[in-house]
Amino acid sequence: MKLKIEVNGEDYIKTFFSILNTGVFECIKKNKLSVHQAEEILFFTKVQFMLEGAIPEVGDVIHEGTELGFIERHVPHKLQENIDRLQQKSLDSIGFDENFNKHINYILDKGKPI
Repeated sequence: MKLKIEVNGEDYIKTFFSILNTGVFECIKKNKLSVHQAEEILFFTKVQFMLEGAIPEVGDVIHEGTELGFIERHVPHKLQENIDRLQQKSLDSIGFDENFNKHINYILDKGKPI
């Protein structure tokens, strides 16, 4: 099974990733995800490089998210502060309008039965 998500338009992509970021930070705070798992899911360099040039606000948060593992290992007393700051930055980037649902498309490919 495969899920494809297509988001059209810079503002909508920014909001979509900001929602994802916010949720991942909340999961880390609630111990549902480790920092390492968050880096495997969302905070890795391929996503960072893809977004930094196109949507700097989101790319910057992803970039800083890639550094959370380092912070956790070397300055653990700063981890919560950084997660809170990045989560707030993501929340501040969320913007909806009445057309949002027209700019996002979900496709569930259930595959072919054997």
